[in-house]
Amino acid sequence: MPFDEGYVAELGHFIYVVSYLESCVLGDLPHLQGLPSELDVSRLAGKTTGDIGRRIGAHLAKVGDPAIRLWLDAAARNLKEVADIRNHVLHARPATVDERQVLYRWRPPHDAFAITDQWLSERTAEVEARITEQNTLRVFWPQS
Repeated sequence: MPFDEGYVAELGHFIYVVSYLESCVLGDLPHLQGLPSELDVSRLAGKTTGDIGRRIGAHLAKVGDPAIRLWLDAAARNLKEVADIRNHVLHARPATVDERQVLYRWRPPHDAFAITDQWLSERTAEVEARITEQNTLRVFWPQS
């Protein structure tokens, strides 16, 4: 059964916005002062979305600047929560649902559902809102 190119494009858009959220966090880390060595971008860059979030969250108490800590707290939360959504898409498999080829997430005994256009649109909007939140809390560093 042929796949819908518009659907595949929306999947690509979703994957891109997840990667963009990661980039918002990883791209700013090298510019922030007073971070513990565990939050060095070179230690986080090869990790999964959820692992980056968990590692940031685990070292928040070591950050003295309240504005940076707030930004990092949001980053940890956003990355951990988006990782679950991302995993639904990346670990789904093609299936025919209502005579249409879409991804289907199947994790017995937890859940099973189709990654429909509506589901994908809603989750993409959620990730985009998290990007906006992250950028709103962004800590601007002094330019050298």
